[in-house]
Amino acid sequence: MIKELNDKISEQYGLDFDQLLDSYNIIEDSYRSHRRDAVYVKQTIFGINECNYPHINKELHGFWESNEYVCCERDGFDKRDIIHLNRVEPKERTIIQKYWEKV
Repeated sequence: MIKELNDKISEQYGLDFDQLLDSYNIIEDSYRSHRRDAVYVKQTIFGINECNYPHINKELHGFWESNEYVCCERDGFDKRDIIHLNRVEPKERTIIQKYWEKV
């Protein structure tokens, strides 16, 4: 199973790496941290499936998380800042928070 996808690996499978980063493949942001003004750093989850890419190897189908990159609400992001995608799968966790309540 392929765990990391970059420009060279995607080329071996007949994919254009930049095309994978198109907005219709975005599932959600997995991390977002405000920097200044309308600029922030984030990581994004991209989905590769049979509907979007019926011609590719099923080994590549699934969810992929980008490295951190700079994004601007006004100008968007530069695809060249995303150099690799790591395979991820959705998980759930419960967070217990301690708080104080008046009696």
